[in-house]
Amino acid sequence: MESIYKNKNLDFYFNISALGSKMQCLGISLFCYMRPDVAVYLAIPKQYNSHQYSEGCRETWKIEFRGINEIRGALNQVGMLEIDESIKNFFKISVR
Repeated sequence: MESIYKNKNLDFYFNISALGSKMQCLGISLFCYMRPDVAVYLAIPKQYNSHQYSEGCRETWKIEFRGINEIRGALNQVGMLEIDESIKNFFKISVR
C-alpha cells in the first residue's frame, strides 16, 4: 500500500475496502495510522448467515505487539531520516 501511495504519478484519492482477513485489516489499520488522509470503506452485512461460514480452524497466528505507544512511535518514524551519532563527527560544519 505504501509503494502505491507514494507513487507520484497517481492523480486520485486513495481508498481501501477492508474485505479480507483479520491480518489484512490489521495491515490496513497500521497503514491508515501512518496516512490519515486515506479513506477506509467497511462492508456491513445486512444479516448474519452462519451457513456461509466454514467450520473448524486452520493454523492460527499470534503476533505479540509492544505497547501502543511504541507501535505509534515506530510508525511515526517511517520515512524519517535518522542520523547515527557516530557519523556526526565525520562532517564538520563551521560558520565564519
